[in-house]
Amino acid sequence: MKFFLTVMITVVMSMSMSMSMSAVARDAAPAGQGVLDLIPFALNDGKDMSDFMALRESFASTMEETGATYYALVLTPLFVDSPATGIGASFDAIWMGISPSPSDFADAFQHYLKKGGETEKAFSEVRTNVQRMMMAVERVYRGVESNDETNVVMLSTCSPVGDADMSDIAAELRSVSEGMAEKGSTGSTFLWHNGIGIPNGLEGQYIHARRFPDLAAWGSSMSLYRAGKFSDEMQAQKKVLSCGAPRVYLSEPFYWPAD
Repeated sequence: MKFFLTVMITVVMSMSMSMSMSAVARDAAPAGQGVLDLIPFALNDGKDMSDFMALRESFASTMEETGATYYALVLTPLFVDSPATGIGASFDAIWMGISPSPSDFADAFQHYLKKGGETEKAFSEVRTNVQRMMMAVERVYRGVESNDETNVVMLSTCSPVGDADMSDIAAELRSVSEGMAEKGSTGSTFLWHNGIGIPNGLEGQYIHARRFPDLAAWGSSMSLYRAGKFSDEMQAQKKVLSCGAPRVYLSEPFYWPAD
């Protein structure tokens, strides 16, 4: 699962997308960049997440037949204010697909349209998509990797401060992440940006995503934050980003072929 979040866009939907990086998931693209295919969805009446996750084998069979480069995670809300995500309709979870580039995504999607009819029919019986968007993601800092199936993704919707551009923001977040790591945080940092099909509320915004290897790691980092251990880092971050309250998701792999 190193590939992803080597892209976690992370950095996406903070998804608020808040959507985070297990950004978001796990690592992201080999070069630390990629695109996120974000689909908030609602479960149909009488269905739950176990019904949705039961479709992993069918989806894997379809994708392996295509040979396309595409990874998928599912983000389920843990601490989330739905209106803050910018997503108009209510949703139960967020599908986060990851590809190294728009070309890789287009190739995967084209093959899925040709080969995935039966799989998509099965999905439609379980869930209803409420939106679909794409965002670019850049891994800013690589923290501790996880062998756990469940990661924690924390997403915040942010506005750039002053004339801060992408390179300024990424450089500052890298420094901030390194500082927090020295004080005990194990999280990875991603930045989501330049969305296609995003809600109006995300125009010109960034999604700051933090991905933690497990709940214990997230809890430890939050304890350090509450104790004021990251005050210097938070002040430094405010030089380039003004962020809303974070949203927290649990991230589980749905389709993660071997690298």
